[in-house]
Amino acid sequence: MCDAAQREQTKQLATAAAFAIKGDCEHCGGTGYSDQTVRQIVHCFSPSGFGSDWELARVHAAIDSARYVRWTNDITGHDLVVSIDGEPYRFQVKKPARAEDAA
Repeated sequence: MCDAAQREQTKQLATAAAFAIKGDCEHCGGTGYSDQTVRQIVHCFSPSGFGSDWELARVHAAIDSARYVRWTNDITGHDLVVSIDGEPYRFQVKKPARAEDAA
C-alpha cells in the first residue's frame, strides 16, 4: 500500500489507537510512565521482537516515508506493519474490519 489517501487513512487509524502515557495503557494495563506532559504514543514491536512506545508524530512520519504499509493478523493486536529502513515494524493498531478499506 503506497497510495497517499490510504496512508492518510492509516494515520487516522494510528491516531485513534494512540494512548496518552499518563492515562491507562491498553497493552500493559498500567497507569502510564511519566508525570510530564501527556504524550500520544503507539506501541511497536521491532523486527527483532523488542517492544517500544513511539510518539504518534513519529508513527505518522514512518507511514509517510515507508516503502510499504500493510495489514496482518497479529495475536497481540499489532496489525499495522510499516517498512522502516527496509525492516518490518509492527504497531499496535488493529486491522480494520475490511483491510482493503484502509490498505
